[in-house]
Amino acid sequence: MKNVKQYQVLISTPSDVQEELKSIEKVIDNFNRTFGLYNGIALLPVHWSKDVFPQSGGRPQSLINSQIVNESDFVISVLWTRFGTPTGKYDSGTEEEIEIMLREGKQGFLYISNRAVQLDKVDYIQYEKITKFKGKYKDRGLYSEYDSIEGFEKNLYNHLTKYFMYKGNEVYIDKSNLSIKAYNGDEFSNNIVYYNTNYSEYKYFTSLLEEITETISKINNIKIPLKEEKDKPAVMTNEKINDLQQYMIKNVNRDFLSILDEVKVSQEDKETIEKFVSKYTTLNLSEDFYNLGNCTKKLGGNILTGRTFYEPKGSEQEIGKYNLIHNLLYNIYQFEDLKKYLSYIDNYKKVWFVVANDGERFDEDITINLYLPKNKFIIKEKIENPPIFALDIIKGSIGDLLVPNEKHNIKKYPDYKKHNKFKIENPLASSNEVYQGEIDEFREELEKIFEYNIFNDEDFEIVQFNLSYLKQQEFINFPTFLLLNDSIDEIKYDITSKYNKKVEGVIKVK
Repeated sequence: MKNVKQYQVLISTPSDVQEELKSIEKVIDNFNRTFGLYNGIALLPVHWSKDVFPQSGGRPQSLINSQIVNESDFVISVLWTRFGTPTGKYDSGTEEEIEIMLREGKQGFLYISNRAVQLDKVDYIQYEKITKFKGKYKDRGLYSEYDSIEGFEKNLYNHLTKYFMYKGNEVYIDKSNLSIKAYNGDEFSNNIVYYNTNYSEYKYFTSLLEEITETISKINNIKIPLKEEKDKPAVMTNEKINDLQQYMIKNVNRDFLSILDEVKVSQEDKETIEKFVSKYTTLNLSEDFYNLGNCTKKLGGNILTGRTFYEPKGSEQEIGKYNLIHNLLYNIYQFEDLKKYLSYIDNYKKVWFVVANDGERFDEDITINLYLPKNKFIIKEKIENPPIFALDIIKGSIGDLLVPNEKHNIKKYPDYKKHNKFKIENPLASSNEVYQGEIDEFREELEKIFEYNIFNDEDFEIVQFNLSYLKQQEFINFPTFLLLNDSIDEIKYDITSKYNKKVEGVIKVK
């Protein structure tokens, strides 16, 4: 069975060349049934009118680019009397698409029509843009002119066959060309480039800091009369707490128990709030910021789970202020824990590696081996658990922190294994069991993204992972950033695949 190489062909034209659009489809169909059939080539045409789906959230042309332009292998474009609609970056979508393809070193077949036209139907502003465009590219041999539809069809077929005949004479036509490259966020490199993250300046902090400052302002504006000493509740002593615990043990048929206690903001909590306010805000705390009036709290517990809780008692204003201070402290602890953990992630040495195929055919069943100095690679077991207040956020976002972003020219690693673990939440779980359950969820998220097998030989630590498929002229991210605890001078690697017995390489610090 002959291997067939498929090429996605972008058809980029304004609205006035409908006959040429039909001709392009006709020529491509003829090419596939003749030259393509005997040479193992199939052309797949795509056009925005048929192959773009409705999508929101960006510049219209940018969405078209992400859906069909960036994935295309070459472009066929035709101009006659209209240049098209400006995109915000270029004078038309056609011009932007051509520029993208040329910038990425892809082939462009551009045709400009000299067919007769009714002058009263010509938009001279549009036509002037075509004249300007021709002048821009006249010395680059980029476009061909034609006088009739028949001439256009003949030229296009001849150009396609000559192009692929030329490619067929190149030595690497039937080979993939696999390698590993580093990426710094803007461009590729054949050297080790450490990729810096600034997660401790994470965008989440903006909204959290706004919430904290807003809460402080609300508390400042709440004025509560000072506590009436005659109504002072009994202080919750250690002896009373022990009595509560013994009562809970003896009365196993009771679900909830409670004892009233005086509400008081501890000195430690005051210092936490004041230190945060001084460090991150320009606010001042009011003189009665911690005054909760006659507010008390009900100390309770659930004898089945061992959990304790506090429920404030008092006026609506007193309870509201108590809850605001409680939420303020929680958000401050969460803020500090998040910064601490994200700084810990930032401190790792990270390399953004991609698997590249610079060849002219796809490859599959790919295995990548990296040979690293021992004890440099951070395995998932060595990644610390988040502190308690950051755990709820980090457990669901660790993948966003450790997995490289997908770019228009770099695809996401496609072969993460599916983890379908069915869980039933236990409403009677103790506090420790709930906490351990969240830690387990965090470790499971790490398990999902660390698609590496680790082996040790006498000289190296070998990091291995697999890639099922890699298209020609395509780049795919590693499953995660390569996490290191220290700088290294070089990384050796080898790649085996279905169409390459073995490719060896080395990436060094420049």
